[in-house]
Amino acid sequence: MGKKTIEQVFQEHTDEWMSVPGVVGTGIGVCDGEPCIRIFVTRMTRGLLQKLPSETDGYVVDVVESGKFRAREPYACEPAEVVRGDRSLPRFTPRAREASAAS
Repeated sequence: MGKKTIEQVFQEHTDEWMSVPGVVGTGIGVCDGEPCIRIFVTRMTRGLLQKLPSETDGYVVDVVESGKFRAREPYACEPAEVVRGDRSLPRFTPRAREASAAS
């Protein structure tokens, strides 16, 4: 079996990382031009860094101090289309709020 994809590694470890107190999110990003895994934490501490890997299954793990995530107020959006390769993907673009337009 060949090397696991970053998506496979991400899926396999996300629950484990999210169970660490102080971790508020995970994602896939790019570090120095290469795919990497990002772990978002409320506050960067030495103790927290000792509980998280710097590399997993050959992929760099980048720990990012983000603070707490907060939900933003929803806004209206309208569908748009993104073409990637030979397929179209749905995408949504922001639309000015009626309340904002009335101001």
